Amino acid sequence: YTMLLQFKAKVFIEKAEYAKALEPMEQGLIVSDAQTPTYLDERTSNEICYFLAQLYFQETNNPAISSNHTLELQYFDRSEHYTTRWLKNIPKPTSDGLYFYATVLYTRAVLDEKENHIDKDRIAHALDMINQCLHLSTHPKDNLYVLKLACLQQLNRTEESAEVYELLLKNKPESKEYWKQLAGTYQQLEQPVKTIVTLERAQALGLLSTPANNFSLFGQYFNEGQYEQAAVLL
Repeated sequence: YTMLLQFKAKVFIEKAEYAKALEPMEQGLIVSDAQTPTYLDERTSNEICYFLAQLYFQETNNPAISSNHTLELQYFDRSEHYTTRWLKNIPKPTSDGLYFYATVLYTRAVLDEKENHIDKDRIAHALDMINQCLHLSTHPKDNLYVLKLACLQQLNRTEESAEVYELLLKNKPESKEYWKQLAGTYQQLEQPVKTIVTLERAQALGLLSTPANNFSLFGQYFNEGQYEQAAVLL
């Protein structure tokens, strides 16, 4: 019966009807788990858990699910449950798996952001997963740092955010957005000298040199009483 359910799920997947694949795939796993020994071997069960986690998370973008908050939470919980089980039962977690888990945790944590119900514990857990993931690669991808930044900002760890932006700019100095975000972060930290230096570092690379950017830099110099330099910019 377990194999028939898995076969049914596979048919739906091949037809790209992923939502319909959830029930038979999950039911087949439940039937197998209820037996000793289980019908499915550990490797197969782990693969099914990871696929279920991805499917449940994917379905949270389905308007029929996202429009029903209670159902949406249930889908997030199922995704988190199966990812946790998958990570527990594999010898070495993969970078992709940890990043996926961190994404699930973060997205679930900020689901009620409009009502100011941020789940700080989940975000801290997501940050831990990202840090583990960063240690698995000698050249981590930008998306890991971007998710780490989002977590740090939600946890009000602004100084660490600045450090991450510096790392991103070391690898991608041509990014105007990163320079602007770093300058804004130093400004938030009330570090005007670092704000000025950041803007000038960007300008030395030919970036952030529009009249609007210069006026912003002028404001920084003026506020610091550096009127001569402010006048030149003005």
